[in-house]
Amino acid sequence: MFHVSLLKPYFGTLEVPPEPIEIAGEPEYEVEAILGHRSKSRGKYQFLIKWKGYPSNEATWEPEEHLENAAYILNKYKT
Repeated sequence: MFHVSLLKPYFGTLEVPPEPIEIAGEPEYEVEAILGHRSKSRGKYQFLIKWKGYPSNEATWEPEEHLENAAYILNKYKT
């Protein structure tokens, strides 16, 4: 809880995140950057994805097979 005296009005603009595009009948979001990776079981990796138009705190861990339409960014990250 917050006391009302601690609140201030917000005067900035609220950006609406972009809608996903449809590829083969499935919604897809655009990858802006790969922020990191981690190893999971059986030598598979997950990548921390920063989605275009979304704040960094909404980045998600995705397996490599979810990034087939972001091959350029994935290859650039791996080199």
